[in-house]
Amino acid sequence: YYLIMLFVLIAFFQALRLTLITEPINRLLNKLFEFVPNILAAGTLLLAAWIIAAVLKLILSKALNATKLEDRLSSQAGFMRGLQLPLSETLPNVFYWFIFLLFLPAVLGALGMEGLLAPVRGIVDRLLGFLPNLLGAVIILLVGWFVARIVRQIVTGLLTAIGTDQIGARVGLDTRGGPTLSNITGTVVYALVLIPAIIASLNALQ
Repeated sequence: YYLIMLFVLIAFFQALRLTLITEPINRLLNKLFEFVPNILAAGTLLLAAWIIAAVLKLILSKALNATKLEDRLSSQAGFMRGLQLPLSETLPNVFYWFIFLLFLPAVLGALGMEGLLAPVRGIVDRLLGFLPNLLGAVIILLVGWFVARIVRQIVTGLLTAIGTDQIGARVGLDTRGGPTLSNITGTVVYALVLIPAIIASLNALQ
């Protein structure tokens, strides 16, 4: 509407031969039409980012629901208890906005916003440089947790089989509902295996 009104104003003032008024309006329109390809390029990049982010979010959400990773973590280690947002919603949302962040420098570059482009590009570069450390830390922590669980089950089962719980009952440990000596020992071994894995993961994060 306003673009058409600008053309009408130009024609009106030109009919009146008021070129001093039409020249700045012409320059404004030229600037606008020169910027249209930039807007179209930025819009195309945003559309591509939205499509890729939405597809990845859907795939990741369905994968997490199919593997029931959240239920396993809750039942086996209690990791996810008390969280306001479940893992199946949080992790896909993180990937969704991460895709937009990756496309942001290209969008700003298409719009010619050089003042914003440099700091945003620096943030993205630092984030991408940090991702290998984060991935390594997560892998170390998951492997350590998995090994600690296996060792705890082995130690607990072995101590139960050789009758350690009866020894614990003699010294006052209740075997009918409270923690048994085999469970306590298994938990201690679990912590002794998991703590070095946590330290190694923190070292990977630097």
